[in-house]
Amino acid sequence: DWSGSTPNMVDNITNIPTKTASQGLLVFAYGLNDVGYNGGQYNTANYITDYTTVINAAIAKGWDVKQILLIAPYYINSTGYANYTTQNGTVPDATRHLAFVDATATVASTFGTLYLDIYRKQLLNDVSLLIADGVHANTAGHLYIANEVSTYLFGQPLHEFRHNDASGSGNSAMFFNFTDFAVFAVNRNRAGTFFNTAK
Repeated sequence: DWSGSTPNMVDNITNIPTKTASQGLLVFAYGLNDVGYNGGQYNTANYITDYTTVINAAIAKGWDVKQILLIAPYYINSTGYANYTTQNGTVPDATRHLAFVDATATVASTFGTLYLDIYRKQLLNDVSLLIADGVHANTAGHLYIANEVSTYLFGQPLHEFRHNDASGSGNSAMFFNFTDFAVFAVNRNRAGTFFNTAK
């Protein structure tokens, strides 16, 4: 991952939680900053090596491979590529991006983990789902990603329940699935700040 970013894939390997009975899924969504940092050791071979180290560490902490979900590097557009500062002066592009998407799929296939190619799904919706920097998802984009994860895991998107807070502190929107009632909440306070939580 991008040097200086938090968390860095291998450097934070000790933060992988030990599996407990109450935990059902471990999700990794690495690779986007590796795409952006287009130079030096940031190549797919090293990416696969590092990801392999991470998955082995997760397995050693009691996670079954069918409880591990790898999400491909998220889609970004041409503005997003241009916004990355690169080591060798070459702006990354979709060809490089797809190489890391495929590398993630290779790791998932090697271990037999769950795998979601969110890149190709977002590719069809980039106009409405990214903020102006071309990299980060907007509110609709985060909901889109959550729906794709829910559909992949449970076979259906999330369902929305809205609550207007009479105290004036803001509105609350709860998103859940009918399969196991997992809840994703997006709450907006009076200042318009969004808090994304899941449990």
